[in-house]
Amino acid sequence: MGDYLPSDASPIHPVSPFHQAIPEYCTAYEHKYIIFKQVPRDSPSLPAFQIASMTKKQSIVFASILLILALVWAMLHRPTTPDALSHSEAPDFSLTAIEDGKQIQLSDYQGKVKLIVFWATWCAPCLAEIPTLKNLQNELGPKGFQIIGISLDDGPEPVVSLHSQVEFNYPVLMGTQETVAAYGNFTGIPTSFLVDRKGFIHTVIPGLVGEGALRELILSAISPM
Repeated sequence: MGDYLPSDASPIHPVSPFHQAIPEYCTAYEHKYIIFKQVPRDSPSLPAFQIASMTKKQSIVFASILLILALVWAMLHRPTTPDALSHSEAPDFSLTAIEDGKQIQLSDYQGKVKLIVFWATWCAPCLAEIPTLKNLQNELGPKGFQIIGISLDDGPEPVVSLHSQVEFNYPVLMGTQETVAAYGNFTGIPTSFLVDRKGFIHTVIPGLVGEGALRELILSAISPM
């Protein structure tokens, strides 16, 4: 075949020794690209370059598999929301108590009805709720009820300061981003989670709730119908 590139051709890639050795299997296309011609399967000295093709049935099967994998991935990576946690097991945690620095776990109160309250010292509705929480702890504590406050302040200093002024009758812990994520990445506080005696989330309570309504919710978990 002789020279397989015209004299004015300017290929993007230099011609390799392989191309020079087998010019009969190469050709120039618009003086820019080198394209391999099809090599016979029975060629004794050169490998066959073959593009695999799928039948229509194989394509459908392959697409179905990809779709199933995409759905599984989406289910595994879907964001958790507070409402999605209702009636599921409450995530355990191990957090530092403001009062004495001890590590407190949710499982320490196994068998009790628990109200986990996420709050912060800079949150006015959270501060307004504290007297209600103290009243309910005093009233319902003997019935197997326990409030757990989890502060979302940036540091313990304002919480320690408030703790010295307010006589909390329930533990106050320092929360973490991991704890917030475990409880659905809620975006507002106060947000509370009522957990039944078996450790499952009974009710998600966003925002501030009146004492009467909160008492009824707690009693429904203490003495379910």
